[in-house]
Amino acid sequence: MIGRIAFDLALNVAVAFGLCAAVVLLLARGGRARWGGLWAPLLALPFLKAVVELVRGIPERSFFWAFLAGARQELGSFRVGLGVALGRLHVDAVLSARSEGTQYPTSLGELLARGLTSKGFGEVVEGLGLVVLMVSSLLVLRRLLAGARFAWDAEPRELWAMRRAGRREVPIVLTDRLTTPFTSGWLRPYVGLPRWVVETLSAAELEAVIAHELAHVARRDLWWTTAIELGGDLLWFCPGRRALLTRFRQAIEEGADARAVAGGVDPARLASAILRVAEQQLTPPPLTASLGLGAAPRIRALLRPPEAPSRWRLGLRLLGWAICANTLLFAVLLGNHG
Repeated sequence: MIGRIAFDLALNVAVAFGLCAAVVLLLARGGRARWGGLWAPLLALPFLKAVVELVRGIPERSFFWAFLAGARQELGSFRVGLGVALGRLHVDAVLSARSEGTQYPTSLGELLARGLTSKGFGEVVEGLGLVVLMVSSLLVLRRLLAGARFAWDAEPRELWAMRRAGRREVPIVLTDRLTTPFTSGWLRPYVGLPRWVVETLSAAELEAVIAHELAHVARRDLWWTTAIELGGDLLWFCPGRRALLTRFRQAIEEGADARAVAGGVDPARLASAILRVAEQQLTPPPLTASLGLGAAPRIRALLRPPEAPSRWRLGLRLLGWAICANTLLFAVLLGNHG
């Protein structure tokens, strides 16, 4: 039974996530130049959509439960609805099953599962659902263990300075085992600097690196990064997941770059520091915000002539994001929610 439910939910989530990801990736073209600070939240929408679908689950009125109780489908239907509602576009793609005069919402996952079961592959459906649960759990566990190992590798730490990020005093520590500056610590954030960074970078480059990492702390990027990375592991079976994760990491780093520059950092010095750090970084550390990620596009963004902000443009961005979020999060896309 657990595997059967997992199979239904996994396929529903995969369809909803994939369609949402396709729309978001299309809208996100142009990145920060088009969306500004809303770029990362835009890329997070498919993961939020997956949460919405999981919370919705399999409603009591779904044909899933009627089928398990012995009902048989007599007729099926497919309905597509497009329209405009207050604050959003209205998008529905709904499957239904009729049995003994009652119309039930059903889903693509349920339709496929019943088809396989009728062909004698019911145990395969159950097994596939259990495999999805097991792989998701193992991937999450692996990432958590990698994060714990990273924290271990960051030791021993030597306090180098204290700096302010917003209202918080943040320790800056030196470490000898790691190659890239990073921000870590969910409840007690700190900035880690490899000793070679302090000894090799110029004073202006070092200040740019510190400002970038403190921007991560002020923006609480570590919470964002952790949630999306773990969500990506849970949703390993969803199409578009890898592309979204790559762009999300870039968006987080570009956001910290922009905040550092807004605070007075020379963009050329920050770009130079990013390039030098990226040459030393082999793999990104897990569950951290790391300076060397996505170096090439970030350097281009830093060296691009600054865009003069305007209120009407910011307002249009916010309105566009709100409509997009409202539409995608509450769209019904072949799930059990007709």
